[in-house]
Amino acid sequence: MADPEELTPARAVLLAVHFAVNTNISAFEQLTALHSTVLNPVLSLRILLTFLPESMEPALYISYLQNLVQSSFGASDDIDIDTSTVEKLTDTDARRRVRKLGLLPLEYPKARHGSSSEDPLTLFLIHRAHKIDAETGLLPLLPQLLEPFLHHSQYIRTWMISTLLPLLRLNYEFYPHDEPKFSLEVFEQLSENVGASLLLSKAGQSNRHRNAADRIVARDLRGLVGPWMYGHTRNKRRKVVVGGRRQSLVARLEEVHTGEEEVHRPNDEEIQNWEEVHEWLLSEAARDFSIVVQGIEHWDGPPDVDYGGYDAGQDDLDEAKQRSLTSRYAQAALAAVFATRDSSTKTLKASHRVLVRVTELLGLPRPPDLDAAAHSLPEVNLSSNIIDNISTSHLLHRALLLPSNPITTPNTQAISLLFALLLSASLLVKIDGPFSVLRVAELYLSGDAASQRSELQKVIRNISSGIKRREEEWTTFRATALWLWGWGKDYRDQPSAGDTKEQHGAGVFGKVEKSFLEMEVLRAFLLGQCYQLAIDTYISRPDSDRPLPLVQVERLVIDTAMSFYDNASNGNMKRGGHGVPFQPVNIRVHQDPISLIGKVLDQNPRSYAKLDDLLDIGRSLVAAGLVNPSQDGAALELSLEDQRQETLHAERRIMGMAIEAALAEDDFDTAYSYVLNRLAPTSRPRAPAMPGGLLIQHASHDDISWRAAYQAGRYRSSRSSQVPRTELRSLEQRMDLLTQALLLAPPSALSEILATWRRCEEEMSGLLAEESEEEEKWDDRGDRRVPGGFSDPSSPVIERRRDTTKGSSHEDAPMGLFDVARGAAAALSKSAFPLRTAGGSAKDPSVTLGHQRATSGLSIGGSEASSVAGSDGEGRVRKRDMVSSIVSGGLASGIGWVLGQLPMLCSDNSSQLGLTMT
Repeated sequence: MADPEELTPARAVLLAVHFAVNTNISAFEQLTALHSTVLNPVLSLRILLTFLPESMEPALYISYLQNLVQSSFGASDDIDIDTSTVEKLTDTDARRRVRKLGLLPLEYPKARHGSSSEDPLTLFLIHRAHKIDAETGLLPLLPQLLEPFLHHSQYIRTWMISTLLPLLRLNYEFYPHDEPKFSLEVFEQLSENVGASLLLSKAGQSNRHRNAADRIVARDLRGLVGPWMYGHTRNKRRKVVVGGRRQSLVARLEEVHTGEEEVHRPNDEEIQNWEEVHEWLLSEAARDFSIVVQGIEHWDGPPDVDYGGYDAGQDDLDEAKQRSLTSRYAQAALAAVFATRDSSTKTLKASHRVLVRVTELLGLPRPPDLDAAAHSLPEVNLSSNIIDNISTSHLLHRALLLPSNPITTPNTQAISLLFALLLSASLLVKIDGPFSVLRVAELYLSGDAASQRSELQKVIRNISSGIKRREEEWTTFRATALWLWGWGKDYRDQPSAGDTKEQHGAGVFGKVEKSFLEMEVLRAFLLGQCYQLAIDTYISRPDSDRPLPLVQVERLVIDTAMSFYDNASNGNMKRGGHGVPFQPVNIRVHQDPISLIGKVLDQNPRSYAKLDDLLDIGRSLVAAGLVNPSQDGAALELSLEDQRQETLHAERRIMGMAIEAALAEDDFDTAYSYVLNRLAPTSRPRAPAMPGGLLIQHASHDDISWRAAYQAGRYRSSRSSQVPRTELRSLEQRMDLLTQALLLAPPSALSEILATWRRCEEEMSGLLAEESEEEEKWDDRGDRRVPGGFSDPSSPVIERRRDTTKGSSHEDAPMGLFDVARGAAAALSKSAFPLRTAGGSAKDPSVTLGHQRATSGLSIGGSEASSVAGSDGEGRVRKRDMVSSIVSGGLASGIGWVLGQLPMLCSDNSSQLGLTMT
């Protein structure tokens, strides 16, 4: 075996490579000590970097590296170097093999930050770390390799903290089960913005599925993002940033704009690195605000970094730099509150915790608690500087992080404004919801009073339409509404009588006139049925303390009453009876509300029996001025006489509808009773008397009553009986109705009614004749019976033979036109009509017109429909006899003209009857 000291340089290099490949570090160390000139530190490190297996434990060659750094290789008395592997090589072969070794350079070619100026050991360690990770993936071996040399180079310390430490925590400590794992090469190539977003995205994803007590976001900000940013800021301070990265950052900054204003970020590059973290907080707040709140509550900002115990960097940031970083972080926290649109109570309380956290970080006064402030409603004091310089453009997402944004700049005024908005949103959520801080801020900053007025009405309408509330709750609501209007400012001075300038407040609804707010609150009191509270608040107070003038209160009360009427779902207060579900508003806006009663009658069987109730409805409609409204739909105020006439007309219409409904349901008896009792001419104005004492009504203005009576007189029941007596009674009732129609009808309709009346009379005469014939047949059969014989059981026994000589059938028969003519002749001879007085009518049988039939067969019998005379009580004469008198009067006039003698019937009254005899 050759002497190691006598090896040629080429053989020494090859032997060193052999020892490195076989991980014989002790022999490698002895060989480099013997041939230190050839195997200098650079060459030795390159040989180890190229041929030493990456799986070898770093602890096995750390001592050699340390000796190499300290140049403490000493001669060893016990040299045991095996040179057999290179003994047989010629020097030429050895040199040829050395040239083919392909030793790696010490500097890692893909190093993101320039490191060419570093010492060989630093370059070796960084390159060795990359090789270990690339070849074996044994990333946990790297701390063993680097930790002994942290004091050797600041570059190693920085790289260890900013690159290796975050990657180890990400892959093996914080998210050991997540795939895929990041390699050292890929992780180191990430830019500041991509790296920060990547590290925080893990926190955002996992936090949604884990307990919030884990404080994942704060942990990752402190343990991942903080070390990552430390490395980049260190390298920037060392001015080793490559030109391409700087140019890309400038290009990115130039592309960010907010409206027409360019976004100017802080000039300090160290603060710029943290801007990606601030933007992540802002973006994440819009998606999941709870994650951001968790991070802000448990992380103190950029100075709060976990360096893994590597004793680095706290003294690298001066106090001014720390204040700047903390201020920007506080602004990002305030911006996150405006970025979320969540309006839940939980989010509002979380926003308040963020506000408290910001004051703690900046050493500002702590804001009051939300719940306590909701009871005390503190006064909000804002300077005109911030009020005059803020607008809705400052609420844009891209503008929230602007250093010049007065809404998110962390100072006393911005915090007071945000607290006022938070308290306003909290109060509105309790009243109405949903109101996020952003929505309240937009409402506050909007210059449109109409939008605030609309939102205020929605809030009050929603609280009024909910559950019924006590007076104490309504009192609290009014106080809350006034605070939302003025933010605690006391605006007690009311405008003078001649001052038209409205009062405005400083709060969320400050652009709304205070009188408008008070009107809406009063309306809410009325809708909530807190009438006594409304009286105490708006009426009973002295003039100086009354929120609204009494005129406005009165007008609002009337409007609210009409609103109650219009919004009622059913006109029947007791929700029962015969009412149909007409909404009152339909009645009020209907052009002819009386016609709705006809629909009630059509839709509800036997509702016509409730005539008194229907008449009351009609009278109420007239009294409310709804029957004949003005052109704009408003109710007209009528005089007493006009209202009486309208009421009379409405009653006639309703009675006509009831009669028609009764006939439609085949209830002739009810229709008969209504005509005779409800449409009696005694209730009409009296006209001049005609001869015979008959009072003729002026019916030209009433086209309803006579038509109802005429319709009932023409009616034939579908249940007509075959019994003659029943048919006779029905005909007699119809003739009574037609008689009533004659008394109510205008002259132009008399001929039509008389024609119908004549047909009924003829039909009755026929029935009476048939009845008389039947009676005579029975009498004849009884006369022909044989004495002593047996009676026919099928024949009825006649108790008494009627005296046919008395002409009873003629007594009961109705008068024909010729009988009327005879009566008219008798009347002419006496120059008077038999119906002029009751006495004459009772004493002269010649003018009774033959209508003295027994009432047992044809009378109405206890009904209200019994025939009556005129309203002055001049005797009792059947109305059919009165009609006979009218016809007699017409015929007498015609016969008298033939005879050349005129009766006392005046021509005017004859023309009113419309009778023309030819």
